[in-house]
Order: sequence, then C-alpha cells, then structure tokens
Amino acid sequence: MSIDPRDVNDAQIEREMAQQLGEVSPEDLARLSGATPKAHDPSQRGRVSGRIVSVHGNDVFVDIGGKSEAVVSLEEFDPAEPPAVGQELSFVPQGFDAESGLMRLSLREARAHASLEALRVGDVVRAKVTGSNIGGLELRVHGLRGFMPMSQVDLVRREDFASYVNHWLECEVVEIDRKGKNVVLSRRRVLERQREEDRQQLRFQLAEGQVRRGVVRRLADFGAFVDLGGIDGLLHVSDMSYSRINHPSEMLKEGDEVEVKVLKLDLVKDRISLGLKQLATDPWTTVEGKYHPGDTVDGKVTRLMDFGAFVEIEPGIEGLIPVSEMSWTQRVMHPKDILKPGDSVRVAVLSLDPAKRKISLSLKALT
Repeated sequence: MSIDPRDVNDAQIEREMAQQLGEVSPEDLARLSGATPKAHDPSQRGRVSGRIVSVHGNDVFVDIGGKSEAVVSLEEFDPAEPPAVGQELSFVPQGFDAESGLMRLSLREARAHASLEALRVGDVVRAKVTGSNIGGLELRVHGLRGFMPMSQVDLVRREDFASYVNHWLECEVVEIDRKGKNVVLSRRRVLERQREEDRQQLRFQLAEGQVRRGVVRRLADFGAFVDLGGIDGLLHVSDMSYSRINHPSEMLKEGDEVEVKVLKLDLVKDRISLGLKQLATDPWTTVEGKYHPGDTVDGKVTRLMDFGAFVEIEPGIEGLIPVSEMSWTQRVMHPKDILKPGDSVRVAVLSLDPAKRKISLSLKALT
C-alpha cells in the first residue's frame, strides 16, 4: 500500500517521533545531532577496536561499541603481557559464539594482519623455530607462518635441524605472500653480513707473530684452511708438526678448533700463512746435548730414497742412514734391498749438525 505524502501532516510526524524517542533525553539528542560519522581507517580494514572491560576465567570481555560485549580467549594474549582492564586493542571479528551469542574476536590474527602490512622484504626479524620438514625450518614471526629453506639456515649446509627447534633466530625477510600470510626467511644472509663485518674488522687487527684461535673449515692434500673469524688462513702440512706428516687428516679434521700462529700476512691478496708446530718447542734445539757420535739409538724408518733411508729417532728428529752405512757384507744398490718404511732399527750416531738439522746414522757400525 502506498502513502500519499499529502495525507501526512506535521502533527502526525511529531507524534511518531515523540513515541520513538520517548526514552532519549534532550542532552542525548543534542549530542547525537552533532555527531559525525567516524572516518574509515584503511589500516584497520577487517579489524575492530575495542576496550577490555573484564576478565573471567579464560574469557576476556571487550567493549566494541555495540549493545553487547564481545569476547576473546585469554590464550591469545602473551603470558608476559596479560590483558588489563581499560586497555584498547585492535581485534579481528571471528563470528558469533553459538552458546552465548557474543561476537568472538581474535587478537592474534589482528596482530598478524598488522605485522603483514608492516613487513617489507629486507627487514631483519626474530623468529621462533616451531618445527622442521624435509625442505627446511618452520617458524613463527609476529604471528605469521614462516619458512626457511635448508640452504638459508646456515653458512654451511645442515642436514639435521632438530637442534634449532624452539630456538629464536635472527633472520631476513626475503619473500612475502600477503594473500597466504606466509613469509620466506633467511638466516644465512644475516650471518653473511655479520661475517663480512667481522672480516673487515679482523683485517685491521691481524699481525705477523700473533697467536689466534680458529676453526678448520677444509682439508686439502697440501694443508688445512682455518677460519680465523671471517678470514681463512692456510696451515701448510709442513707447518703442522715437527714430525713428518703425509696428509693433514693425520692430525686434524673439519670442525676442529686449533690455536695457530700467524707466520706471513698479505692482506692485499688475502693470503695468510699459519703455523701449528711453531707453538711447540723445536726438538732440534735440544739435540746437541742429547746425542753424541758413537751413541746407540733406536728409531723407525720413515722413508726410503736412492741414497739412503731416513730414520725418526724421536718425534721431529730424523737422521739419515746412507746406503754405504747399511751393510758390511751385502752390496746395497737401494735401501729397499734390506729396509722398508715402518721398520724398527737400532743405529749408531756417526755425526750431527744441529744448525743444518742433520744427523748421520749407521746400521753396519753395530754389526
């Protein structure tokens, strides 16, 4: 049924208004008439602001400006920052509770939305590792799901991630999926920047003769590369021990912490020569008072040459048995005719020259 505007008079309109507004005071009418609609805040899209009015058990009641209050679970608050009456926060509506009819709110999701809007690629954040999978680490960062590929966990490739779970890591944001509310993180980038800073600082601190602690990073046939804290130095196999070493693996393995001495330094070419045996006493300094011509000593054959056999008579001290001093009765064409590496022998000392690090030995002098 349509109503003709000519049939409605002013008196009728006033009666209808008086009936509808009978419980509203003149002061409230004046206040409402001067109110202006609240402008929409783009940053609050999908969120509502509310003030905490009470806490009962596991429920936190919030005034969001309606006729009834809304409720949020106490579990959504950080135990270190419990809800306080009068506190104003931003929430995300989660629908209505079937039993109470109250609107359910989420503080955690509101904070996740805010974090997602604030995050930028390149930001450095602290994230907690919540688990691991075949591809890398699962994390939580500002309420968001995070993922870190295994290649981005450390400077070296890791296969076992169990030690990272429940730990906080400093990471860089490398990718953001705002629709899926996921972020891809990298700890390696943070470590690389830190290593470069340490490297530049170390360049001005290093000097020949210094004793430094380092970590063995890689072994090669000719030596070991030792990380001094951002700069690698070479520990040559000949500088590992006064005893003869055929391969660095006889003394060291990757990951070992070692104390080394800086022998030579060339920062222009980034070449650092390190020594390990230089931190021990050179056994040749005590040879003169320990051995004399005519002494009988026991030793072990270490290597054979065309001209004779080298015998270690103590760690770091080798003497030479010339071919001519091997036998009275047998014509020796090569030391292998009567000796082999590893043989234990008793020999006589013929002569010694500590300055030239030489000791001459005889096998036939004892027969």
